[in-house]
Amino acid sequence: MSSANHYECLLLPVSREVVPSVVRKAYKGIALKVHPDKCTSPQAQSAFQALSEAFEVLYDEKTQRAYYEEVVRAPTGAKRRRGDAGRKAKRRKSGGGRRTEAAPVSKSWEEFEEDLRRKKEREEELREEFHSKMKREYAQKAVLRDLKTASAICEQLDVRSGKEEGGDLWPLCDLKGLSEIELAGKLSLLNNHLRLEHCYCYICGIHFHSLTDMQSNCSCTP
Repeated sequence: MSSANHYECLLLPVSREVVPSVVRKAYKGIALKVHPDKCTSPQAQSAFQALSEAFEVLYDEKTQRAYYEEVVRAPTGAKRRRGDAGRKAKRRKSGGGRRTEAAPVSKSWEEFEEDLRRKKEREEELREEFHSKMKREYAQKAVLRDLKTASAICEQLDVRSGKEEGGDLWPLCDLKGLSEIELAGKLSLLNNHLRLEHCYCYICGIHFHSLTDMQSNCSCTP
């Protein structure tokens, strides 16, 4: 494994956005062939060190981007030696400024697999956290959208029926800083007011003749 390009070392496409799980899988696949516990070649030690250095640089998103910018995208005349750039990115990650050589392989294959297993678990935790965050943000945007719709309809119907003030229902005050529970509470008040006072369902967009008509024909009836 003589290539100094970390992407080539891990047989990965050159990109600044190779996700950690892909880097980890590539690392493990090649490590099966070059880890000193798996390979008897005299070059196994140095090959695994080079592989591990490539993994450390590309597995972390920040150092991967730095490596990509400094090595891959740099003009030909301004490129630094790829190995040096990779070590610089690695030092930036650890906060060190002094160049150090890779330490001899000291972990057994079992310890190596355990490290990768923990990394995989952490990847799954981060992925779940991201998905949960996106769901919360989407739900909050949906509530805000419904609030604005319901408040506008409420104002229109109230004014039409002769009501001049909307109290806490309309117009909407500044909603910034309100929790999900507070937003949901406001929406519930608007929904109840529209249904009880105007026989209107903002979800269906239907104005019913009476509460009985609404209870019988509105699919959104609780």
